Amino acid sequence: MDLNIELKDLSLNLELKPLEVVELNLSLDETKSLTGRSESEEEKRIKKYVRDNSNSTFSFSRMNFNCEYEYYLTYQKNNRGKDNIYSIMGSLCHDINEKYYHSQISKEDALKEFIEKFDNIGIYGVEFPSEKAGKNYRECLTQYYTNIERPKNLFVTREENNQDLVEANLKTEEFLWKIFEFGKSNIKIGTYGYADLIHYETRLIDGKEELFYIIGDFKTSSKNDYLGKHQNKKGRQLVIYAEMLNNIISGGDLFKQTPNIELYWNMLKYCNLTINYKVDKLKYLNELKLSDLKSLMPKYNSEFTGKLKKDFVAELMNYDIETESKTIYNEGIERNTIAERLKKIFGNNIGNYENSLDLNDLPEHIKNSIKVEDYRITYDYDNTTRLDLYKWMLEQYYKINEMIDMDKFEPTKLGEWYCLNLCGHKHNCQSYKDYKKKLDEETANAIKMEL
Repeated sequence: MDLNIELKDLSLNLELKPLEVVELNLSLDETKSLTGRSESEEEKRIKKYVRDNSNSTFSFSRMNFNCEYEYYLTYQKNNRGKDNIYSIMGSLCHDINEKYYHSQISKEDALKEFIEKFDNIGIYGVEFPSEKAGKNYRECLTQYYTNIERPKNLFVTREENNQDLVEANLKTEEFLWKIFEFGKSNIKIGTYGYADLIHYETRLIDGKEELFYIIGDFKTSSKNDYLGKHQNKKGRQLVIYAEMLNNIISGGDLFKQTPNIELYWNMLKYCNLTINYKVDKLKYLNELKLSDLKSLMPKYNSEFTGKLKKDFVAELMNYDIETESKTIYNEGIERNTIAERLKKIFGNNIGNYENSLDLNDLPEHIKNSIKVEDYRITYDYDNTTRLDLYKWMLEQYYKINEMIDMDKFEPTKLGEWYCLNLCGHKHNCQSYKDYKKKLDEETANAIKMEL
């Protein structure tokens, strides 16, 4: 089969090129949160092509299963289970961001929609693991949507009084696909999915313009799973997106030079806070030695001979003294901690910010002294991460095929955070029920012994 000919026959719409019109494949009305999204005819055609030309077709989430029993119920018994609070809120926030990024709603509308959806989340029959967790989530995301901004290098233009897209250098919820071929084993694994955000920009590299494709993924969960030694487990999803995008850009040629593709997660609960400030004069003077205080006195004379340090400080408070400038950089902090961090530097008077969470409500001198940016965690797209992905996909392929003939499955994450809070099948899982019963009995016995 000539894969390049097959690709051309599919007439793909994704042509992210500078200075050209980029039309959305799907209108926002065709995107349905929680209940699923409508497929275009082109997407249906591509999915059929992928299925017909692969040994197996898997989404990333299907390959990246957490528990064998969960996989068995979801994919072999076709029981998808229940959504959890984080997957539902994540979908709702994705919808809001998509509309905002495409200028369909204003910043005020984005905030209003988030609060309304959060406050009515109970209609989905889910709740946060604790009241504290829910409060923290609401505070951080409220601060995010109060101050949400599109990245400065994105542009979207529309005709006046018309919501039809004219041109843009970004796509949201973009459909991507690829057939991964494994030469030795002659196995072909098809996959397709939707990237949260893809945009391009031109950069000057060594005097030459180069095109960069940036793939972003919005996350409303904790940052801890996206850092450290387990980062690659999450990062593989971004690398799959990059491989699928590369597949479309290169026309299916695995050996064609890999384009410049950058990957990141935008962790919406978190931000980077930079504070530039002058050290308080009184504090600055109190930390100086007596000899330094004397040198600062424009007219040090005999009447100050024998005076104490506090006397010099009191006198110098009447003078215009340049104090030390400092910069504090807080990376990846929770957004609901901004107010307290500012108070430690500037005192309790931070304007109406605590009530509104709007950075524009800070006093002018504070607003001019700080910078708040989205917290992005980047992930490498290089030969190391690509080879890691291919190796992992093949391992998962064999593991899943072995599971087809299994008639007994045991939970493999029993008692872990995922099992207790995120698994959509725990209400059907006897092992979970037995585990929970045992925990309850141990707690009751411990209380009884204490009493």
